[in-house]
Amino acid sequence: MTWDGVVEVSAVGQWRQPWRLPPDRLAAAFSPELSEHAAVGAGVRLALVTDAAELILPVHSAPRGPSRPRMIDVYVEDALAHRIPVGSGTERIGIDLPGKRSRVQLWLPHRGAITRVGEPELPRGASAEPWDPGGPRWITYGSSITQCLITDNPGDTWPARIARRYGWRLLDLGFAAHALLDPFVARVIASRPADLISVELGPNLYIRGPFAARSLGGLAAGFLETIRAGHPDVPIVVFSPPVWVQREDEPNPHGLTLRDVRVLVEEVVRVLRRLGDRNLHLVPGDELFGAADTGLTVDGLHPDAAGDALIAERFGPRLAALSGQDAVAPS
Repeated sequence: MTWDGVVEVSAVGQWRQPWRLPPDRLAAAFSPELSEHAAVGAGVRLALVTDAAELILPVHSAPRGPSRPRMIDVYVEDALAHRIPVGSGTERIGIDLPGKRSRVQLWLPHRGAITRVGEPELPRGASAEPWDPGGPRWITYGSSITQCLITDNPGDTWPARIARRYGWRLLDLGFAAHALLDPFVARVIASRPADLISVELGPNLYIRGPFAARSLGGLAAGFLETIRAGHPDVPIVVFSPPVWVQREDEPNPHGLTLRDVRVLVEEVVRVLRRLGDRNLHLVPGDELFGAADTGLTVDGLHPDAAGDALIAERFGPRLAALSGQDAVAPS
């Protein structure tokens, strides 16, 4: 069994805990909240090749945050085969498989719980081996918009849709409410192998962050330049906040409207390009998800599954064009 979409996997007794940030260094983030998010399996996959007719996956799930469905999506030969709900605590999940040699990929719950897994169990006589799907490595960073908190199924998030469509190897660094330009996260991105990087400088900078006009531009530039120092030749694609109709012109406690944040973030990208970073690219957030798309949200901001599908449809081709990565046949 191969893990993907992780920085590290640690052993916790009989369980394996996936991490999206390095656990031995998380103290340097000075954020227990970010540390907890790093243990949630957004974009995390297990892959194997097996001839088994059934697989039993031991799972331990510790819920976090609002009560929402938590699902494992099972893909067999790149086609969706099952969507399996995950409860709380420990359970053994049975997964029916074709009974002939097949590539199997399991997408773990992307929200609502810290999910650990045990060693898969196969019927007597069945064989299994690790499967490395390969493909260009794509790191995407952002907030709940990137973690896709409203979409129920991990395979339906916009990063998952794009990764499967183009055959990219996804590392999803979406951290709901905590995409706050942490230097720790920028250093992690800079240190990881990547062929393409996308960065959502989104609504958290308006809602959550301690950012005034004086500080936001410089900190956003520093975040991007830290990533660039580790990846001098990799395309970096920034998208600014999507439209939130109700809050576009409402000042936050620091006097910035969401529109102000969008303008400032986009100016950061233009300035860095003017200073010589020609492989830094901008996709305006209001082009990915605009006022006309509000009906595909639950609250005017957070896209539902149909909204995520729309973002994938719009963003995927632009990422592919900017990165030069060819698409594979859709799953």
